[in-house]
Amino acid sequence: MEEALLTEDTLTLLPSYQRPPVVEVAMTAHFNPVEGLHVGHLGAYWQSIRDRFPALEQHPPAPRQEPEAFGATAWSPGIRIELGPAALPPRFWFLSQDSAVIVQLQQDRLVLNWRRVAAGALYPRYDFMRSRFLDELTSYLAFLEAEGLAPPVKFHGEILYVNAITSGESWRTHGEAPLLFTQLRALPMSKGLLEQEDIRLQQRFTFQNPEGASTGRLYVQIDPVVLFDTGAPGYHLTLTARGGESADVEDLLDFMGAGRDRIVRAFDAMTTSTLHEEWGKE
Repeated sequence: MEEALLTEDTLTLLPSYQRPPVVEVAMTAHFNPVEGLHVGHLGAYWQSIRDRFPALEQHPPAPRQEPEAFGATAWSPGIRIELGPAALPPRFWFLSQDSAVIVQLQQDRLVLNWRRVAAGALYPRYDFMRSRFLDELTSYLAFLEAEGLAPPVKFHGEILYVNAITSGESWRTHGEAPLLFTQLRALPMSKGLLEQEDIRLQQRFTFQNPEGASTGRLYVQIDPVVLFDTGAPGYHLTLTARGGESADVEDLLDFMGAGRDRIVRAFDAMTTSTLHEEWGKE
């Protein structure tokens, strides 16, 4: 798969769809916790952007996400124990008028979210997300400096796409997942011995910069779901690119572009031509 993603021929035009099944996108700048930041600062920041994000929600802080490591220090599954303050500042969500665009803020990250709220709404595309992400991150860093708080100078990036693949004419049950995803194959057994019921899958890939050094990791997750409104079966295909430490905002944006590139190409390679036709591949 990695060779297919990185050949010279495939690093030209990205696959594109008229009706992509994207239901959520998140771009995250992770950084060291901002010292001295408290709830009052986050409330004051909301007032400064309230014209764009009139609604506010408060959530528990998300666990810290470390930069990706490669080689001998690469992450491996295990139990992680963290010791720290008993009460961390909450995570604030600042929501647009239609609740489709969200800025999430906590001590160690800024997240720009888009999510499909209205039925049939289309993903506004990466150029919109990148521009908006840069605007919101720049605005927040300037606010910290104005408040006398030391803004972060090093970051590590994460970009996530969630795709909702719903049943229809081409497939009707979770057991037909091999009709959807090219990396899945049914067991070669006689009918009646075993019948595939559904599939849940996780994969990891690394990707490199032009010099051949590993700079990011792509996480792929496939989960069976049932639609709340109709009870119909579906699958969520979530692709997340996470990077190592970025030297500055420009480097962070370069990683976001590389991560998005790998996500789009992996999505195209991992889904079948039948689905591509349904989504209007261009």
